[in-house]
Amino acid sequence: MLDDPAPYYPGDYRCQIFCCTFQRSPDARRSCGLNGSADLRDYLIARVRELNLEHVRVHSAGCLDLYCEVGPMMMILPEEVRYRYASRADIDKILLRHVIQKKRVEELLVIPKQKPEDIS
Repeated sequence: MLDDPAPYYPGDYRCQIFCCTFQRSPDARRSCGLNGSADLRDYLIARVRELNLEHVRVHSAGCLDLYCEVGPMMMILPEEVRYRYASRADIDKILLRHVIQKKRVEELLVIPKQKPEDIS
């Protein structure tokens, strides 16, 4: 996040969160959509509104080509930080620590090219 950004105008977003809601067929590889990502995205949108985070925009995204097997995935821009999340508590933690306090949520962090077995 920017410490001293350019002038801010309503509708400008300093933080954009892309939540994968892609859903493969049930007999294919797991996907974020089959892991409940749409409901969790809706909760994220509601929490952003409740917390009055006007500078945050939540988007639905297609496959982020990460690790759908371990839970829904999201990417936060402009930092390009990727997280897995499986619950409302995970979303609240990401909002509080990453978006508000500007700290990484290490236990939910996903690094591209990371081995799936290394993601707990």
